[in-house]
Amino acid sequence: RMARSDTPQPLRMESSTCRDCTVSFSMPHANGNSIAEAVFVIVRVDGPLADDDVDPASGSPHANHQRRELEFNPYAEPADVEDGEERYTATITGLLPGTEYEVCWACRNECGLGECSDGMHFTTKSGLPDVPESLFALDGF
Repeated sequence: RMARSDTPQPLRMESSTCRDCTVSFSMPHANGNSIAEAVFVIVRVDGPLADDDVDPASGSPHANHQRRELEFNPYAEPADVEDGEERYTATITGLLPGTEYEVCWACRNECGLGECSDGMHFTTKSGLPDVPESLFALDGF
């Protein structure tokens, strides 16, 4: 009998910048149905927000900065074989600088989306400061 894929192992951080991170993973058991795609679930835990990242009416971060799902082809970037398991990498883009995230992932086959892995916490690198509004913004200099 076919079923959804098994719960995958947690992601492993390979590298990160202020706007993205690259993770590696091994594929879970597919349970008789080939895995068609995978989904990252990315949750912003904490970090600085620019004015345009916040809804002016509510003061809350825009929905895409709170939680988002990102579908990807898990076979697109083969990495190496480690302890007899093939590993793959994927890059998560569109992150905010200096921000803590939790990310998990799940795989989808014909029977649906499997369970999400345990979450992996990481913080993106800090970004450059914003451009000053004007050279003359500071009176007295």
